[in-house]
Amino acid sequence: MIEVEWHNIKAQDLRRLADENAVVILPVASIEQHGPHLPTMTDTRLGHEVAIRAARKASDTRPVVVTPVVWSGLSEHHMPFGGTLTISHATFRALVKDLIVSITRHGFRDILISNSHGGNIIAMHQICDELAPVVDATLVATTYPSEAAEELRGILEDQDGMQHACEAETAMMMALEGDLVDS
Repeated sequence: MIEVEWHNIKAQDLRRLADENAVVILPVASIEQHGPHLPTMTDTRLGHEVAIRAARKASDTRPVVVTPVVWSGLSEHHMPFGGTLTISHATFRALVKDLIVSITRHGFRDILISNSHGGNIIAMHQICDELAPVVDATLVATTYPSEAAEELRGILEDQDGMQHACEAETAMMMALEGDLVDS
């Protein structure tokens, strides 16, 4: 199996991947409460898995590298429920911008920001709008539940679409980290 995780790849191999015009997936997520049955790392774990699986699938046609997940997201709206770690908009935007600049300084020119937390959506798109004219790279932002909405709607039993701590997130976490899910 092709290695796609940035942190497992040696520096010289990353330079080669940049020369080969590899796509970089930058997953962004959150650590926040997910009801009484799911762990706080649900968005982070699912976002990581989606990015890794997408990279492995796409790497048959073009090299793809996945950075470590930016787990610190915009979750102020979850603070009253406990267990949530949040950062300010300014910090989130600065962190993601700095990572994009760092990635482009290594020669990568196509970056997909893959989001798994609803609270990050607006800031993620703003970052792309602000950086697009000043970095020598193509920036695309997406949120996987939105991209998979139609397919998810077809398999969900109790809901019309993916929601916070819903049957879809629960089922995916049961498949990946079943011992962390309470029934």
